[in-house]
Amino acid sequence: MTTRIISSAFLMMLISVPAFTQDVNSQLIEAGKKGETRNIEGLLAAGAEVDAKDEKGVTALMHASAEGHTQSVEALLDAGADVDAHANDGLTALMVVARGNTEIVRALLDAGADVNAKTDTGVTPLMVAVAMGNPEIVRALLDAGAEVDAKADSGVTALKLTERSGYTELNELLKSAGAIATEPRRPQDTLLANESSAIDTVGEIVVAQFNYSATDGEGNYAKNFLELIEAGLIASDLATGMQNGYQFVTSVDGETFTVHADPILPGETGTRHFFADKSGVIRWSIEGPATIFSPGFGESEPGPE
Repeated sequence: MTTRIISSAFLMMLISVPAFTQDVNSQLIEAGKKGETRNIEGLLAAGAEVDAKDEKGVTALMHASAEGHTQSVEALLDAGADVDAHANDGLTALMVVARGNTEIVRALLDAGADVNAKTDTGVTPLMVAVAMGNPEIVRALLDAGAEVDAKADSGVTALKLTERSGYTELNELLKSAGAIATEPRRPQDTLLANESSAIDTVGEIVVAQFNYSATDGEGNYAKNFLELIEAGLIASDLATGMQNGYQFVTSVDGETFTVHADPILPGETGTRHFFADKSGVIRWSIEGPATIFSPGFGESEPGPE
């Protein structure tokens, strides 16, 4: 009888091991997101896998980097975290943090992060840093050997991003690093495909904002794409805000939200600019960023008065 009890208990322990591992791994990812460094160290000591991923392929290191938790990033790197782990869409920790945290960028580069890694759409950390207008991070990436003329699938380069955004300082910085200015024109069918994709994406963001508000509890809208991604309402490849030649931005404006989609290079990656809010109407403009006063589909572009 005693032997049977012991055997049963041992069997239950074996069965519970995978469940325990999964539990500590999930806790580690959540601790990375919240920047709970002591908890991270305890979970790793308890057997959590430092490179465990969530359903989107995101690791604790990526979450900690995205949220700006420097100490947690350092703890995970010290524990041997894979600095170049890719999420399902190709994002790495360096790509995410290139949006604006110089300290973590340097920590990842010091740990050997691939400065020329690309997302599934060909976006590099340098493009992200340039799009956000951050000279310090751009310099750090260039010093680490970033490929200055790398092209995304849409044909966009870091230099083209500076021309579109009017970043004179960054433009000169990239040229001094050897960037070559080219002016290829995109075929008309590519322009139309990019615009069609942008319209679809704006619509998806609008739906995601409605769903976020419905489940928020207080009816709030998401302040940025990261909140929508964490809620599982949009694909994580929008973390950079760039997709198929367009730059997307969503924000909260009073009691509504806004969505803007602008061609990264007007005339080359797209012709029309798009705008939407909680009305659900997608509006467009050719001459510049669309607004609430721009025509919606089915309406004519207002002419000069």
